[in-house]
Amino acid sequence: MICSDKIAHAGYKEIVEIMGAFGLLPDSRDLLWETPFGKAGSLAQRRYSQCAQNDKASCKQVPDTSYLVEPVKGLWLLAIDANVYIPKLKNGAMVFQGSGNAGYNKVLTEKPFLLEWITKVVERAKKQNKTLVAFSHFPMGEFYDGQTQSIKSLFGDSGFQLAREPSSDTRKLLAETGLKLHIGGHMHMNDTSVIESEHNTLFNIQAPSIAAYRPAYKLVTLNKQLAKVDTVTIDKVMQFNLLFNAYEKEHKYPKSNKPEQAWDKSILAAKNYQSFSKIHLHELAKWRFIPREWPSDFRNNVLQMSLLEVITLFDVEQNLVSTAKLQSLQTRTVLDFISDFYLVRNAGSLAFVDISKQDQKTYEIMAKLLHSDGNCVNNASNEEKTTKNICQFIKRQLRWPV
Repeated sequence: MICSDKIAHAGYKEIVEIMGAFGLLPDSRDLLWETPFGKAGSLAQRRYSQCAQNDKASCKQVPDTSYLVEPVKGLWLLAIDANVYIPKLKNGAMVFQGSGNAGYNKVLTEKPFLLEWITKVVERAKKQNKTLVAFSHFPMGEFYDGQTQSIKSLFGDSGFQLAREPSSDTRKLLAETGLKLHIGGHMHMNDTSVIESEHNTLFNIQAPSIAAYRPAYKLVTLNKQLAKVDTVTIDKVMQFNLLFNAYEKEHKYPKSNKPEQAWDKSILAAKNYQSFSKIHLHELAKWRFIPREWPSDFRNNVLQMSLLEVITLFDVEQNLVSTAKLQSLQTRTVLDFISDFYLVRNAGSLAFVDISKQDQKTYEIMAKLLHSDGNCVNNASNEEKTTKNICQFIKRQLRWPV
């Protein structure tokens, strides 16, 4: 086992040196290799002018590592550097921000030359009868199965990584380049979206991560101008528990010193990689996602409520309640529901194998009851503050999935 921190703060220069053999630099075996700037691989010849956000007169030459390669005859792979680092002028110096929340909305404003280049590459691919597949770190499409507006209504425009989602106008402009297939990363989500523009249809495939729930990768099989995209799950990995002894030691510290911060030790009993990644995501939901993305009042007063307690806040028709399996609503909490929601958010349909049929049915019952046009009421058996929090929260949502 080799541990190294050399990549922790690597910049363009170091990353190109490390990853150059994987396409970032030309290879004598390539049938074609070029960039938006020509055929030179040197970073000194692959730069554009980036101006400060607060002073457009202050600009600096910044690398862009986009490239087009033909590794085998007839196949063009287009790698797009969609990272945008926008500096601010501070005390006379250019201070750069990270690219994590920039994405293609900023590519359009800061790197317009990329869209021009992509459009020309598409035209050349058609003329030369090449099969073209594009890749980049950021998504070109929506990644919440059409639920973006519902999520915005609940959590605001910046919650749930929505800053990384291209706007509708941006998506259409990307589609108008003529690209047909794009594989995106960064989100660690399994999703597919279709982008329609006036002259083209673009498919955005969000590739899941092999290091996050649910571990998987995309396999693209090409047949002339047809592409078949399969999702291959990685449920079993040899030595996935290699560091469990170290984790065991790590767990002892918060358990003894800060018990309120102790994570669920049951993860160390995981029998395979899939199970390990599922528990890991549930812990991320508890310790990171929920505190970051859900209102504090909601967290403090609602998470431990059972789904049955939630239903009692609504003035739903009695005959609808009687058809529900009240016991199943009693046994599942709001926290359970939200934790499973994050499984689906990350893995899409791949998550259903980890949510029991009974739990899925329980959530369907919950959704149908909330769809019954019942009014959220201040039930005397519930604390007023708790009732107010969940009623206000649920009234803000557009539509619960059924």
